[in-house]
Formats: sequence, structure tokens, C-alpha cells
Amino acid sequence: MEEINMNETGKNIEEAMQQFLSVFAEYEVKRRAELIEYLAIPKVVGRARREATFILEDIEHHLAFCRDIFKRILVYAGNDNAKSDLFMEAISMILESKVDEAYELLSDEKMQKNGGDAAAYILKAQIAEFKHLNLAADEYYTKAVETNPSYENCYYTARFYFCSNQSDKALLYFNRALQLDISYLDRAGILTHIGRMAADAKNYPEAAAAFKESLEMKRKMLAQLPQYTPNFLANLKDLGDLHYKYKEYRMAKECFNEALKGYAKLAKNDGDEHNPAIAKLYDALGNVNNEQKAYAHAEEYYKNAIAMYTDLLEKEPKRELPKKYLPELAEVLMHIGGHYKERSIYAEAQKHYLEAMDIYKELVKFDSEEYDSNLGICLSLISYSYMENREYRKAEPFFVETLKAYRSLATRFPKIWTKDLAQTLVAMASFYTMHIRDKKLSVRYANEAVKVLQTWDDKEWAPQLRTTAKHVLTLWKKGYK
Repeated sequence: MEEINMNETGKNIEEAMQQFLSVFAEYEVKRRAELIEYLAIPKVVGRARREATFILEDIEHHLAFCRDIFKRILVYAGNDNAKSDLFMEAISMILESKVDEAYELLSDEKMQKNGGDAAAYILKAQIAEFKHLNLAADEYYTKAVETNPSYENCYYTARFYFCSNQSDKALLYFNRALQLDISYLDRAGILTHIGRMAADAKNYPEAAAAFKESLEMKRKMLAQLPQYTPNFLANLKDLGDLHYKYKEYRMAKECFNEALKGYAKLAKNDGDEHNPAIAKLYDALGNVNNEQKAYAHAEEYYKNAIAMYTDLLEKEPKRELPKKYLPELAEVLMHIGGHYKERSIYAEAQKHYLEAMDIYKELVKFDSEEYDSNLGICLSLISYSYMENREYRKAEPFFVETLKAYRSLATRFPKIWTKDLAQTLVAMASFYTMHIRDKKLSVRYANEAVKVLQTWDDKEWAPQLRTTAKHVLTLWKKGYK
């Protein structure tokens, strides 16, 4: 069997992948191009845009999945381990886009010869994964490790379970791989996976320990392998986010600052390539400094993030709608708005909240499912900002818009948004009692709050809200003026 050279994985894999997709996913590639062109038309809005966007997202997800599996197949084919003629014949078929034929070629009878062909088992598992035959993939990944518990076989099996959201099995095989004699780079990669799984499971100590060990290994390798610096800096940001989530602000700041310095060095050679990551770090540093009451530093970082996202937006293709960095810019505007609100600088808070609101209203036109919640939260913050500054007439229309948004969200996602709906109703009942006296509206919203809360007695937040709503009703019954 002629040897297939896959050792130079970059260009060879990319070319093979594009050729494969053009044949095996011909329809998806063509449809993707059509949808991108269609969505670039400004007049395509509302339901038509949402439906086209959902279809495009499904196609993008499918193509990304295909690329990932195909790349893993060819990388595995190109490693230094000896491969059987059966394996290489199947790879040749895959390169010719004959996936089904390759799957049939890798029969159990042929793979079981000579004690089992672990590489062929892995390949058949990967093809099964590609064909969405997850039970078969599970079977053949397991057989591969039973036949040869090498690092590659343990790793690919763990990664399958990781991508299938089977964390317990993924952890089992990642830990098996860690017991083997593997490189620092491989060990660091596995520890990053373990850290992410632990973070998802809200196991903070294990997540932090895994991230830290992974980072220390990568730090030692950077002098010899500088190409991994962006990966190292991204993982450093991940650890900072973890510290921030658990209110360890000093350690979060250390991670963010080190990552920012690293990206600044890269920028000297790479230009603007890392600006999106830098903008995220500016925002993160704004948040952590704000939590530490270091308001001057927080304000500066937020402004840097806004300036960088604005610059990124200006450089985006004119036809790309909605623009890629609008959600990120809106998020920073919300953060700096909260920063000013906390300092009682209400004019600045309102200015930035209103800018964020305008962005979310634009984004909702393209994807209401994704951004309705952001718009609702933003409207609520604007309402309270005006109210706290005793600008009651300005607050009123935003309370009305907030209520409309939360009613819609609570109807679609009651377990998530009923609390916010009830809080807004109680706030409006009190608002029309204390600030803009309107008995009719106050009683209406108090009664609606009581009705909404009837089926939520088991929630710890419900009794206090119900008590407040009933108190408002009692005041009016007693002739409150």
C-alpha cells in the first residue's frame, strides 16, 4: 500500500478537507454561499431573516462538525504509529470522499485479525461519529483502547465523550491518558479539558487546579514553542474568568493583566489580529476593578474596550449585517453603564444604557430569540436609573417597555423569567403608589403580580414579592392618598 504523507498537517489537511467538503457536503457548501448572499441584502428583515439565519447556523454547525471529524481522521492517519494496509486503504477511500465505502470496508472480521487493529477501530469510530452513529462510535472507540491503550487512542476516545457531553466517561479516558508517558504539550491540553469539565460541573477547586497546572506546563514550553502563545493567553483569560466568578478578584486581575501584556507583545508583530481578545480583556479588567472599587481604573478599561470594539466595527465589511462585534460592544456599554450607576453618575449611566438599548433593538431585528433577553434587562436598568435619579416621568415609558419584554419572555421561558416579570410588576405597583400616583395602574399591576406568583410558592423569592404586592393593595383599600 502506497504511503500517504500526512505529517505536514497544515496545508495537506486543509486542501484535502476542502476537496472532501466540496463533494460530500456539496449541497451544504452551495446553500451556505446562497444564504450569506441573501442575508447581505438590507431589506431582508424580520421573520425571513430569522429563518434564514437559523438555517445558516445549522449548516455552519454541520460543516464545522464535518471539518473537525475530518481533520481528526487525517491527523490520526499522519501520526508516527504504524498503520495496517486495511487502515491505509480506508483512508484512501475517505480522501476520495467514499465515506460509506470506507465504513463498510472496516468490517469487524477484518479488524479483529491479528489480535485487533486499534487504528482501524479508531478510524471506524470517527467515521461513525461523522455519520452520527454514536452507539457504534462508542463501541469502536472502546475496542480501540482495549486493543491498544495508547495516548492517541485514549485521547480520541475521551474527546468523543467530551463532545458528546458524557463528562464522566471523558474524564475516565483523559485520566488514563495522563498516566502514560506523554509530552508536556499533550498533558497540558488534557488538563485544560479537565479544567473546563470541572468548571461546567461547578467544581471550582478541581477546575482551578487543572487550569493552573496546564498553564505552568505551557509557560515552560513557550520559549521553544512560541506559536502556542495565543493558546496560553486564552487559557490564562479562562482562569481569570474562573477566579472572577468565585469573587477572587486579586487573582483574576493578575491573570487578566498577564494576558494583556502577552497580547501587547504579540501585537508588535501581528498587528490587529489579537484586538478582539484584547478588547475582551479590557472589559474583564473594567469589571474586576469595578468590583474592587478602583473606579478610575475601571472607567479607563471600559473606555479602552469601547474604543477598540468601535474600531473593529468600523473595519468590518460594509455588507455584513448584523455586524460581528455589536453584541460585544453592547455588553461593554452595559458594564460601564452599571459602573456609572453604582457611582450615582446617572447622566453617564443613562447615556451608555441607551446606546446599548439601540444596539439590542437593532440585533433583535435579526435574532429575537438571542437578544430579547438582553433588551429586556437593558430596559429594566434604564428604568431604575431614571427612578433612582428621581426622573420619574422619564422612567415611566421604560418601565412599560420592560414589562412588555418580560411578559413575552416569561410566556416563552417561565422558569427563567417569571421572577423578573413579578419583580417588575411589583416595582411598577410601588412606582405608581409612591412616585407617580395612579391608583388604577398601581392596583392593576399589584393584582397581576399576585396572580403571576400563585403557582410559584416553592420559590424562595415568591413570598416577599407577594407580600409587597398585597401591601400595595392594602394601602389603596385603606384610602391611601
